[in-house]
Amino acid sequence: MKKFVLSALLLLSSLGSTQAANLFASNLGTGITLRDSVTPLSSGTVRFGVFPAGFDVAANANDIAALDEAFITVYSFTGNLNAQSVNGFFETAHEYDTSATYGGLPYDSSAGSTAEVAGDIAGSEVYVWVYNGVSPVASSEQAIFVTDQTWVDADDFVADTFVSIDAGALGRTAIAGQLSTGADIGAGAASNRAGGVLLSVTIARNPGDVSVLPGTAVTFTSNVIGGLGLEFEWFKNGASIEGETDSTLVIDSAVIDDTADYSVAVTSGATTVESNVLNLTVSETPPSGAPTIVQQPAPQIVAVGDSLDLSVGAVGPGTLRYQWKKGANVAGATTPSISIPNVTLKSAGAYSVQISNTPGAGTGTVTSAKAEVAVVDTTDRIIAVAVGGTAKLAVAASGKSLTYQWFKDGVSVSGATKKALSVKVTDATLAGEYVCVVTAPGGSLESGVQNVVLISEAPVFTGGSSITLPAGVVGGDYSVEIYPLMDQTPAKTPLSFKATKLPAGVKIDTKTGVISGRPTKAGTYSATITAVTSKDLGGSVVTTASITISDFPSGLAGTYVASVESDEVVGAGLGGRIDFTITTKGALSGKLLLGGDKVVPFKGSLVIPSGGGNPVLDIDIIRKTSYLPLNFYTEFNTTTGLLEGAELSQEGGSADVQGWKNTNVGATYAGLTTFGLQIPVDLEGNVNVPQGVSYGTITVKAPAGTLKIVGNTADGQKITGATFVGPDGQVVIHNALYIPFKGSLSGVLDLNRGATAAEDTITGDDVFWTRPAATTPKSKMYQAGFGPIALTPVGGRYVNTTGVYLDVAAGTTAELVFEEAGINPEANDPSVELTLDAKNKFTIAANPENTKLKLVSKTGAFSGNIVQPTNRKAKFQGVAVRTSPTTVDGLGYFTIPQVDDTTLSGYVGLSVLPPVIE
Repeated sequence: MKKFVLSALLLLSSLGSTQAANLFASNLGTGITLRDSVTPLSSGTVRFGVFPAGFDVAANANDIAALDEAFITVYSFTGNLNAQSVNGFFETAHEYDTSATYGGLPYDSSAGSTAEVAGDIAGSEVYVWVYNGVSPVASSEQAIFVTDQTWVDADDFVADTFVSIDAGALGRTAIAGQLSTGADIGAGAASNRAGGVLLSVTIARNPGDVSVLPGTAVTFTSNVIGGLGLEFEWFKNGASIEGETDSTLVIDSAVIDDTADYSVAVTSGATTVESNVLNLTVSETPPSGAPTIVQQPAPQIVAVGDSLDLSVGAVGPGTLRYQWKKGANVAGATTPSISIPNVTLKSAGAYSVQISNTPGAGTGTVTSAKAEVAVVDTTDRIIAVAVGGTAKLAVAASGKSLTYQWFKDGVSVSGATKKALSVKVTDATLAGEYVCVVTAPGGSLESGVQNVVLISEAPVFTGGSSITLPAGVVGGDYSVEIYPLMDQTPAKTPLSFKATKLPAGVKIDTKTGVISGRPTKAGTYSATITAVTSKDLGGSVVTTASITISDFPSGLAGTYVASVESDEVVGAGLGGRIDFTITTKGALSGKLLLGGDKVVPFKGSLVIPSGGGNPVLDIDIIRKTSYLPLNFYTEFNTTTGLLEGAELSQEGGSADVQGWKNTNVGATYAGLTTFGLQIPVDLEGNVNVPQGVSYGTITVKAPAGTLKIVGNTADGQKITGATFVGPDGQVVIHNALYIPFKGSLSGVLDLNRGATAAEDTITGDDVFWTRPAATTPKSKMYQAGFGPIALTPVGGRYVNTTGVYLDVAAGTTAELVFEEAGINPEANDPSVELTLDAKNKFTIAANPENTKLKLVSKTGAFSGNIVQPTNRKAKFQGVAVRTSPTTVDGLGYFTIPQVDDTTLSGYVGLSVLPPVIE
């Protein structure tokens, strides 16, 4: 590759005046690379000249300013260092004036004479100075070379100066630089390395000029200008740090003892330069100011179906809050690191994260740099083509600044740099495995193998003219590949596929030969499957395929409901409810209510084993409130109507699911059930938790078993619901409460039927009550929040046979009792004794606090109000609950304002007094 550029100037120089000469220079044998790099220097400045007589170049080799001041330039250029389309090289042919004066020195004062004159340029060795900038003093990389090649005398017959700094050039010496082994960027010779002179060393710190909290990762980075063969030594408070000899100093997790002054000394040959000093302060006290990003999210390139992992590092005062964005907010992406599973081409784009301090702790919000994400489909394909046909290849990729390069059997295809590639297959050499390498800001990724197969024979079904395909079932997913049922000799690959008379709901992919779908009608089908090829190879080949589709499983279609248990990861510990319907053709659709989120609709299909076994549902539910999908998995017991092994999961957690089908058992559970939900004994008397009893009613209709739930929590929130009773008396209860604060009452109640209505009871599995901390002073009740509290159900079927409240005889004495929540039972006790009569009547013997009471014996409801000192009004309410086969008690709550402007909940009960024993 080494050559000199000669031109018509050569001829002119021999014919014309001695005022002009020609400079021919190149380094096309050994190019220029940066210090400690194999990357060719793509641009810079190249100077040609001399140093004046008497200037000691070697003594000033480390003083770039002195070298720059002394150097006399005859010719220079600044721009691309690129010759014959390869970086790192230069070649020049330039005419210069031999009668001129350069830097105060005449080019050739002896021109025309017969004797040399000292102190001019002609006859001196040519110095070549290369640097990566426009000013040597400001450049980080440079090399100065001198050779035995000299500036031509002006009166020579051929006034041309030739110079090369290639390997083998006469007397080549590196003044500021190094001739060392480098990348082969020329004609097989090692490149020259720029550098050599160690000019300066500075260090920077990440995070920057702020104190850091314990646990913060801290990195000191050196910035070195010049030098070769660098050696590093780090110092802490002036003392050498043992073992720290890299260009960076990393403290993985800072502690208080890391508070100190840090610096680095860099040695290049006999020269050592010390850096500036930076202080690191590690303090338990958060620094002031907005957050600082210490690690930007990195660009990524990922395959379709893989996970996209993004992270950011930040420090700052207070609690940092994160919100990832891709244009708009990424729903639910509020942590420093996110992992988006199962990406699609639509997942590509620019991701950034906005980081802010907790209100009051800092001074603002920062936004990270954008991380460009590219996504590539890596699915393998087979593309069959006859001789003379065209194979159309394409890679599916999305993202910004993508470049493409196709390869065939591992060798790059010249000029194939687009998404699509058409290959005219004129002979067998063009068949093979094609792969496209997609390059993005985040790296490179190969597409799937696109195997171009040259066909020369007709396809063959190994089963002959009649085959049997796997059986299916109505409503179940059906999928079978036809190609594995054929002779897979590459030369016999079909061009495409066709099929007729397939089962209803099933179709064939003409390119891949995959038959798939969800059958909608049972029967035995005789389908015709055609493997298509060119006419000159004998034409298409046909086989008859027998496919048996079984009936949809009995007992599977219907309406289902399920309760999602409380889990901190799934639904923020608030539980949830799932409703869905399965049709007789296997279509499934439903909705999910998780915690206080909006209802999320979903659809799916079942996996129904053709050989028996429980049908299975395994689907992903996509939410707008989170980038993470939820997976809903369950098996169906078609005998009991129950869901088995059911769970709702997402990355990092899972919640058990208890669910059932509506089996129309309304006749067994019909009627009115009343219940109370009691707090645990260990929370009684705790002023941070409502002391009253939450209560409600369940009304079940026969025969369908549909039901309604109505009631109140002990702090006055409405309990409502509509569903159906399960095969064993199960009832889902789920209410999102305290919107927008997001709490809930969630779980399963069980209706238990005894020998008589009086022996019916109600129990419960994992009924939880959660109230979050309030974020507004308008909320007067339990601002700190509570829960989850496990509540104990009590109650049963409510039947009033006497027409008297509490289902007792007329004239029975009862007591209305108030406890806890700021009631002073001695001075202002609103509790009263009363005599119960028919038709909701009662008589209060003495009522000094003027307690108001209303009874409804038909439904068991009771309510009223009281007035405490300082005009504090309290309302109470509850319901009559069967606490044993022979006992009915009124259970409920009251709420009362306190002198500190808060409101508390207390217990109210109405019970029959025991007889007085005389």
